[in-house]
This record gives sequence, C-alpha cells and structure tokens, in this order.
Amino acid sequence: MKTALEVAATRRIRMILEKDKVPKKHIEVMLKGHQTLTNRMKLLKTLGVKIALNEKKLRDEVITIRNKVIHGGYVVESRVAEKLLFHVQNIIREITPEFAVPKEV
Repeated sequence: MKTALEVAATRRIRMILEKDKVPKKHIEVMLKGHQTLTNRMKLLKTLGVKIALNEKKLRDEVITIRNKVIHGGYVVESRVAEKLLFHVQNIIREITPEFAVPKEV
C-alpha cells in the first residue's frame, strides 16, 4: 500500500530524472532500488530536493509512526496523528508544490 507521501516522492523523483533525460529503464531500476519511504526520501535529498524537516524528525515523527500504523496496526493518539498529518502535508507541498493542496488560512 502506497501512502500519499510515497506517491508524491515517487512522482518528484520521476519528474527530476525524466527532465534529466534518464532512460525509463534506469528510472525503474533506481526506484526499485529505493523502494522504502526512507530510501525514497534519501534519494530526493541526493537529487537536490530540499525538505525543511531534518532527518531525525522525518524518521521519528513521520516514517517510524507511519510504519507502525501501516505494518503493525498501531493506533496513534489524535495529537500524534495531527502532528503526523501536519508534517506530511508540508513535505508534500515542498516536494510537489504543483499538486499540493493550499495551506488553510
């Protein structure tokens, strides 16, 4: 199951590599070698995409919780879920600004 963040990260990676005229076969190999969300986020960083959330916060407050929920059925408290949603929305805005939902006023 892909999450919105994984879809956004994959889309941005593809856009960058296609713009650089990387052959589709190589793009698929690169994505296959970076299947986890952690690895896709590292690949984005390698490709020069800036994410405001530092690596520790990304790991602790997004990826670890996401993995517990998706793979382990972990139920989070509402405040944790709200914080996670906040971080994910901001990251998606950063990596795919052309598709991000505008911030609420």
